[in-house]
Amino acid sequence: MKWSVFKGTEIDSPKVAVTLILAALLFLSLQDGLVKLVSSDTSLWQFQILRSVANLALIFIGLTFSKDWALIRPKNLTAVIFRTLAIMMTMIFFFSGAPFLTLPEMGAGLYTYPIFMTILSVIFLNEKVGAWRFLAILMAAAGAVLIIRPTSQSFHAAQILPIFAGFFYSINAIILRKYCRSESPVTMATWASFGFLVMCSLGAVFVATTPLPQNAATEWPFLLTAWPLLTTSVLGLAVFCAVCNVTGNVLIVKAYQSSELSRLAPVDYSYLIFATLWGYVFFAGLPNLPTVIGMLLIASAGILTAWRQRMDTTPLTFTSP
Repeated sequence: MKWSVFKGTEIDSPKVAVTLILAALLFLSLQDGLVKLVSSDTSLWQFQILRSVANLALIFIGLTFSKDWALIRPKNLTAVIFRTLAIMMTMIFFFSGAPFLTLPEMGAGLYTYPIFMTILSVIFLNEKVGAWRFLAILMAAAGAVLIIRPTSQSFHAAQILPIFAGFFYSINAIILRKYCRSESPVTMATWASFGFLVMCSLGAVFVATTPLPQNAATEWPFLLTAWPLLTTSVLGLAVFCAVCNVTGNVLIVKAYQSSELSRLAPVDYSYLIFATLWGYVFFAGLPNLPTVIGMLLIASAGILTAWRQRMDTTPLTFTSP
């Protein structure tokens, strides 16, 4: 049995891509809410190891039914490896601050990524930044400052971490669209899961064997604890998150392969809506006014960047009067 969602694509299907990315973001935002929910009972390393093992098990079960084991073989090994590294760094930075941040704060930091994409295109592709894109960068920076509020008494260093996640996510998006378009989403999910398993196993060993500064593990238990006592609730949530993660990542890879990044960017910001929803469901919390304004500024900046990208790449057409 062959499933088309498992295949790479060279054909754009914008409507299909929008549907896929909305479904993907619903699953991924649910996963992120559950990780934050369980963060006081586990560690980053333990949870990611458990989830990665469950991810791989789910993928191999799916491949057993599809009978298409060639799907896990990369066509461009170098690109897949670099994309795997980028998405691993994204998730490490994104989840490291989970115990200290709200879901909307985490999401807003991550979704600064279109601004980093613009900056990287200037540095590495020699693209020019016009007035509109420069305005978008300023809007996103202002939004980040409103959310982080570095001069307030409530500021925590963890608030910066999702912005680093946004930087690495921008690298992931560029590699995915430019070099991995024909790769199977299953290939990408398999390699990402395997990469997480290896890196988080090494991370757990490093944390367990490295002398840490006094009180460091107390202040950052989710990040600086190697392997806390494993409970059935943590194990069960890890497996459920694996279902959300595999489903979401297969759908989002397929979406990015099926449409231009500039078309999907506005829809991509629906993650912030889902994050706010799950934040209310799980924690009965809503973002404060500065955070809402910051989220709107960041989302507007990303949409403006996408609009200018489309304007720059759409050829002019002329019609008879």
